[in-house]
Amino acid sequence: KYVNEKLAVKVEKLGKDSLV
Repeated sequence: KYVNEKLAVKVEKLGKDSLV
């Protein structure tokens, strides 16, 4: 569960960086 949450945060951050 924790790993998935951490991964989701990483993916979201990556997507945000890509957007910017």
